[in-house]
Amino acid sequence: MICTITLKEIDSTLHSARTTPDGRFTIFRQETALNGTYNDIVLLWDNALDRTVSSMPLPHSCDSQACISDDGTWAIVMIRVCPLRKASLTRYSCRKWPWRDWRKITTYFESEDRHVSQIALCDDNSKLLAREHGVKVRDVATGRLLRQFPTSQSFGCESPIETFDCYPFAFLGGNDGSVSVIDCEIGKELFVVPGPYESVKSLVLSQDKLRLVVNREWVIHHFWDYYFPSED
Repeated sequence: MICTITLKEIDSTLHSARTTPDGRFTIFRQETALNGTYNDIVLLWDNALDRTVSSMPLPHSCDSQACISDDGTWAIVMIRVCPLRKASLTRYSCRKWPWRDWRKITTYFESEDRHVSQIALCDDNSKLLAREHGVKVRDVATGRLLRQFPTSQSFGCESPIETFDCYPFAFLGGNDGSVSVIDCEIGKELFVVPGPYESVKSLVLSQDKLRLVVNREWVIHHFWDYYFPSED
């Protein structure tokens, strides 16, 4: 779930956010100002109590992506320091009382020249999907690479990857407006659906899983028909 929330505790710029399925916790990147110096943090927000639970500082001049577990107890963060072109992918505990800072659980890779554009949890939070020269599927507990495979799309740093509780299927947005549907278990791109002829920045699947909304306004009806054509 992608959402935007208004913070009362800190006056700053709000970046994209991800919320747990029950709506209780939201994780996002935020720019904060302290003594005239601007720094970015990844922050866990309790929507019920309307306050910060914990946070983690980010290096200067970095790109980052984050996803949170369904129960809000841990998160996976990708950090890429732009000047050094060094990236890391790490799992953290973010609700371990009494600490308000995050504790490292597992490091999947660190200080490597990689470009990971988007990440997403799937299969009851047991697997991690990452767009990195195609798609890579990792075991969350160990970080072991389970499979990797190419896709036909070109994509940018904002091109989304989503699962919508449809595992093993996942949905990838492309720079040309198309949406690619992949099977994460067999490691294969199944089909590509044409979209709005502009870069895909967001994807939402309807509750009946028959309509896909691209960039909040372009609706693809019965998109599964591209994979299971009607006999009519």
